[in-house]
Amino acid sequence: MFPLERLVDVPPRPLVPPAPARRRHGLGGPADRPGRAVGAAGSSFGNSPLSQDTDSARATALLQKGASSAAGKSGRVVWQVSDGKVTDGAAERAMTGALERIADAPGVASVTDPYTPAGKAQVSKDGRTAYATVADDDGVEDARIDEVKDLATAPESERLHIALNGQAFTVNPEPNAVADAMGIVLTFIVLLFVIRAVWVAAVPIITAIAGVGTSAVAVILLSHAIPLSDTTLTLGSLIGLGVGIDYALFIVNRHRGNLSASMGVAESVAKSLNTSGRAVVFAGLTVVVALLGMLTLNVGIINGMAIGAAITVVLTVLAAVTLLPALLGMIGPRILGRAERRALADPERLATLTPRERQVMTLVATGLSNDEIAERLFVTPVTVKTHANRAMAKLGARDRAQLVVMAYESGLVRAGETRT
Repeated sequence: MFPLERLVDVPPRPLVPPAPARRRHGLGGPADRPGRAVGAAGSSFGNSPLSQDTDSARATALLQKGASSAAGKSGRVVWQVSDGKVTDGAAERAMTGALERIADAPGVASVTDPYTPAGKAQVSKDGRTAYATVADDDGVEDARIDEVKDLATAPESERLHIALNGQAFTVNPEPNAVADAMGIVLTFIVLLFVIRAVWVAAVPIITAIAGVGTSAVAVILLSHAIPLSDTTLTLGSLIGLGVGIDYALFIVNRHRGNLSASMGVAESVAKSLNTSGRAVVFAGLTVVVALLGMLTLNVGIINGMAIGAAITVVLTVLAAVTLLPALLGMIGPRILGRAERRALADPERLATLTPRERQVMTLVATGLSNDEIAERLFVTPVTVKTHANRAMAKLGARDRAQLVVMAYESGLVRAGETRT
């Protein structure tokens, strides 16, 4: 369709802040799940970029006081006839009827008709194009916008072409959870390709999602106390996923190095938090201070973004130093790849075991219980358990099952072999 808006001499549009968003935004899956818990409170996001102490804010307030149409959003219905003029009988009757129905529609505050004396300037010089200005109420629902759009385009025909523009005819897009999910999946694929270990790729993403999801709930609730833009959640998710994955990888990498150095799982997690964990906390606090520095600008929308992003970073750091260690403890040596676990179970690693520990490990791998092993070695079951625990600690095994796997992978025990 021919761009009708270009044919109209459009006067400058008054400065009108966008209407505050009335729908609760979600952050893909993580924010939708806890959303039920905060559904009763909902959210109270806005889009005004102006601080109340600025000249722009005072000018906007003056405009809103002097013009009722400034309370909401405005748009234009532009039409053009292929022959004749817009003031011809048929075209005028069709558009006058459409504009009257638009004016009566719920959510519409006013309509400036070019067929009235006050709207003569809204007709082009050649008389073939005209436009009407439509102002809606503050916070009109998207369903009402679609209804007004249908009323405006109803008279369109081969001779009469109609186009719409402006915020009054713009439907706010729904939060795109698919895009967030695709980004997370792509990140997982990249990490898996580079590191070649499933748990190393998955754990940082799980930690980041937990931090971002928790922060989304906090930001939604905080929107009732301080003015926050509805873009705060989007910005927070971007920053949270980035720093969350980065911080978690930092700790996981140190943990993997400790395990490769024959350190036990529990000891490795503690040492990783005491080293890399401290660095993560310091880095997170640095980011928070930098974000809160934007408060000195005293611009409403920037203040809200800074506070929301800072909350996201804080909760993501907390997830990295609380949830992540728990996950690493549950996963145990599996955080290493198969090749790395085999390397840990090679003869050189087994050389760190005492003869009695090797003997106990061999008997454990054949499926004997502590009592049966104690009977064979002429020791107590408690002594057998002590030797087995020491062997697991030296080899980084999470439990007896992992110890059995290492015994077979190292060749200490072969399939089908039994001890008599």
